[in-house]
Amino acid sequence: MNGKDYFRIACLLLYKEKKKFFYTFIIFLGCATSIAILLFNRNVETLLDKGLANIIGFRTLCVSQRNQFDDIDEEKRIEKDLNDLLSINHVVDAYEGNYRETIITKSDFANESLDGTITLLRGTSKTLPNIVAGRGFEDGEKGVAICPVWFYPTSNPTLVNSEELIDGTTLLGKTFEVKYSDYTRNSQNGELIENQTYSKKFKIIGLYDVSDRFNDNGTCYISAQDMDEIVSTKSSWEKEQNYNGIKMFHNLDVVVDSIDNVDYVIEQINNLGFDMFGFVTSIDMEYINFIRLATILILSITLFTIIFVIHSYIKKMLNSEEKNIAVLRTSGYSRTTICNIYALKILINNFIIFIAGTIIISITFLVLKYNFPYFVGANLIMGGIDMYVFPFLFSFFITVIFPTIITRYSISKKCKLKIAELVESVE
Repeated sequence: MNGKDYFRIACLLLYKEKKKFFYTFIIFLGCATSIAILLFNRNVETLLDKGLANIIGFRTLCVSQRNQFDDIDEEKRIEKDLNDLLSINHVVDAYEGNYRETIITKSDFANESLDGTITLLRGTSKTLPNIVAGRGFEDGEKGVAICPVWFYPTSNPTLVNSEELIDGTTLLGKTFEVKYSDYTRNSQNGELIENQTYSKKFKIIGLYDVSDRFNDNGTCYISAQDMDEIVSTKSSWEKEQNYNGIKMFHNLDVVVDSIDNVDYVIEQINNLGFDMFGFVTSIDMEYINFIRLATILILSITLFTIIFVIHSYIKKMLNSEEKNIAVLRTSGYSRTTICNIYALKILINNFIIFIAGTIIISITFLVLKYNFPYFVGANLIMGGIDMYVFPFLFSFFITVIFPTIITRYSISKKCKLKIAELVESVE
């Protein structure tokens, strides 16, 4: 009996079989669930791996100001602290934590679709991300900015409308203006009151890929000097507090050149008398472990459900097929041939279900990736939400190979019965 005959008979049995909607639905659901959950888990793991290596916050230490220099004024004390921190090997930048970034709500980029909100980050020649077009900062340079290759200046840049993305190459060399204000504090109720409005222009001299640092697409880098000027203006009310005897203290950020040198820098910081509070960026490992546990749990439930449904289906199917098996036996088909025919039947049936599940999941994945704002933003920030081979291979095993093996084993036991027993069983 050749392969063509096997395939013809298996397809004939498959065509004649009725009432298998529930089985088909469960296998399809198991296929889709296993692919989806494993794709999600794999992208989370990729996010963690890339994040630890790329996000500068994992190598930016948060330390307290020292208080053993009470004989000098506050500005000189902070200056001394920063100079001592900068003197440590592998430290590439040190500054007051409130000068790390600032949010600008008014800019030239505002239009009908975008409100023009931009996050400005402090950047130096040693802390900038990789420049993919244009150039980086030169020492002492002011009034310049480095923005994303795909720019999306709005208050929630993680929800991205792909049609509204701004191609950064069209902005390279152009100038934009931002506006910001200083504030005073109401002495009666303590509320901050907007005072005078200031404006500042920046020329976009370079572009970067946000996935290099996992920034959102509304984030630009400006020089340390410009950041100091803007933040000092916006937080000038803090100096009024200091004059009134209420001290405003900010932690100091210390940027290390590589995550491999963090432990060494921490030791040196402690030796200089600073207290370290942690890192600017941290990972909620409880949340990550919850995702991993949920993944294992969902996959386990899926696998056990498929096993139970397959076992019930095959048992019912073989009981209803006893007459056909008896006919095949009396027609001269060997037990091995009959086992192969029914195993092939399940293989074809489940392979069709697997293909359908794979196509639907793949289409859904691509539609979400390129059309739904949250996924469009995540795709840009992560440098691509990717499809991987393993989830499909795993799903293929549990929905196609595994049921075929079970069927082959079950039918072999059924074929060991004598033909008379099969006929009597049917009657």
